[in-house]
Amino acid sequence: MMDSPSVYSNIISPRSRRLRTIGIVLIAAAALMGLYGYFGLMPNIERSLREHPIQAVASPGGATSPAQHLPPALARAQRARKFQVAVALAYWGVCSLLILGVLVVAWLDLREISNRYVSERRAMWGAAVEQVEKLDDSG
Repeated sequence: MMDSPSVYSNIISPRSRRLRTIGIVLIAAAALMGLYGYFGLMPNIERSLREHPIQAVASPGGATSPAQHLPPALARAQRARKFQVAVALAYWGVCSLLILGVLVVAWLDLREISNRYVSERRAMWGAAVEQVEKLDDSG
């Protein structure tokens, strides 16, 4: 017995499948990064900042400048904590870019589905017009 193709076999194009695969990978990466950032990265940074807060030192002009006149070991620790904060900001920036990538991929998939729908609709109308013309010619 021959298996006839499913009615729905032409609805999802190969490009749409590829976009959906990319979207799933991006969603999984963003979710895993979010979970690690929330439960792993941020508690470590908060603990480090609670133990040794970043201090600003008052300069002679009255303005504050960050640790310019601190001993070298303390200044190095301050820079290390600032670097941790910068890494956290970069981490969340990458996570945000992944989420934006998911939105772009979803939009591209929506366009692909819309184009596919329009072409299928045109094909159906064309087939209907051909059947009507065929009936008019024979009748």
